[in-house]
Amino acid sequence: MTETENSNLWMEIKLCLGLLTRLPVNVVATVSPSVFARSSRWFPMVGTLVGMLSAATLFLCILVGLPDVVAVLIAIGFSILLTGALHEDGLADVADGFGGGANSDAKLEIMRDSRVGTYGVLALIMAVGLKGALLVALMNSGLWAAAMAMIVAASASRLTPVLLMNRLPMARNDGMAVNAGKPEATSVRTACGLALASLLVLTGWQAMLVTIIATLAACAAIGAVARRQIGGQTGDVLGAGQQVTEICVLIGLLAVGP
Repeated sequence: MTETENSNLWMEIKLCLGLLTRLPVNVVATVSPSVFARSSRWFPMVGTLVGMLSAATLFLCILVGLPDVVAVLIAIGFSILLTGALHEDGLADVADGFGGGANSDAKLEIMRDSRVGTYGVLALIMAVGLKGALLVALMNSGLWAAAMAMIVAASASRLTPVLLMNRLPMARNDGMAVNAGKPEATSVRTACGLALASLLVLTGWQAMLVTIIATLAACAAIGAVARRQIGGQTGDVLGAGQQVTEICVLIGLLAVGP
């Protein structure tokens, strides 16, 4: 396979599907960082797909008579299986690195280690537990409310990696973030538009506004912490940003109602 600077819509979508999910796709060429960065504009669309499939799983579980808690946990588990725990892995690595490293070099070294430490385990427990508790609480407003919140949170949270890639320098000279490149302004605008389009499933402007605020606040927070801790972003930071944003959006939607 040879590296190519050329891309088309279907290639870009396949790149995103191949990175963000375990869906079987075939990319016939090794693409350059500029092509990969351009394709990141479709991240929120892939998030919408992940959210829709997870919501469908939730509907199916309720349809066969499973309790809300069990149905929510199965839907979350399906989402993790569908994405290959990509973002959860990033969250665990960031928690271990930022929590255990004495300086930026040590933090980056810990984040590269495939082993998961105490901070990482606790971060995963908190993340999955919070998402589960929030979705169960949203179920009190109805199955449709929880499903729509799941879709919106999945889409909006995939905007955060695009924004972080655009705004933060790379913290190391190799790794996924380097291969992914830096999205240009046009790609960022497309990603923002796709994330905003997902908000149309919500029933009120308050929910839309809260989702936007939660997404931007989470992105700004994780970006500020990453810049202070390691001087920029890595692939793990992008994954952690997605997880933090997803939780913040669900909290916001629970507060005002989808």
